[in-house]
Amino acid sequence: MRKGQTGQCGSCAEKLQESEFLQNMNRLLPLDIRVIEMELVKNGFHARLSAVGKCYEYWIDMRENRCVYAKYTYHYPKELNIEAMQRAADDLIGRYDFAAFTDKKEEKSTIRTIYAIIVEVQGDKLRIEYRGSGFMYHMVRILTGTLLEVGDGRRTPESVKAALAGRDRADAGFLAPARGLTLKEVYY
Repeated sequence: MRKGQTGQCGSCAEKLQESEFLQNMNRLLPLDIRVIEMELVKNGFHARLSAVGKCYEYWIDMRENRCVYAKYTYHYPKELNIEAMQRAADDLIGRYDFAAFTDKKEEKSTIRTIYAIIVEVQGDKLRIEYRGSGFMYHMVRILTGTLLEVGDGRRTPESVKAALAGRDRADAGFLAPARGLTLKEVYY
């Protein structure tokens, strides 16, 4: 679009085109996926390989009866020791070999950095947020299963350190279902 055709400046016309593109893209996507922001990037950019970090959220419904958001939360109606879960989570923060927390054995490197794990209760739901340099196949779901086992008393916070050190998948917790997991943000 050239300046003078609509009487708008070039950047205003670009913003309008971006807005229309965003609306049209969201019309084509499933209702549970939305593009909220976009920007132009250099050639050679790769959505996965150019990422320097990610943030995931995992939602657990702790009520006795399943909530109406069952599609987006994992129903786990057990009494949980949140403090023990956060202590175990704190031991996972840092740069470690997380081989025990992946199901994929062909990983070139199982070393990852976790910057933060936040375990917090919000009403009758539990939210666990993971921020890190990157995560392997099933890693967040295995971390979540492990923390839930700490919370319900099946394992101790110290056993999480032992699983990390032993690098054996059999020493980590169960694979939590995908339905509670959301990729919240990717950092570039």
